[in-house]
Amino acid sequence: MSSPQHAAGVFFRGPVTVRIDFHLPRPKTLPKRVKYHCKKPDLDKLARGSLDAMTGTLWTDDAQVVDLHVVKHYAGTQPQACVFVEGEP
Repeated sequence: MSSPQHAAGVFFRGPVTVRIDFHLPRPKTLPKRVKYHCKKPDLDKLARGSLDAMTGTLWTDDAQVVDLHVVKHYAGTQPQACVFVEGEP
């Protein structure tokens, strides 16, 4: 099965739903009972930077994001960001 052709490498042309899970480093001295990452970086800045980075690659403009769910928590093994995007190509 061949993949669809997209101009300028942009995959989504219409509205998209995005979920981003940020797994941030856990300080070694932090007690295990602390579940939530309530320190910098701010969640809105993480989301903004990620959406801007995907502009021109996954979509034409981040204004196409109509539903956004973003969470940050401590990483189990190593820091990472998991991005899930749904929409019509």
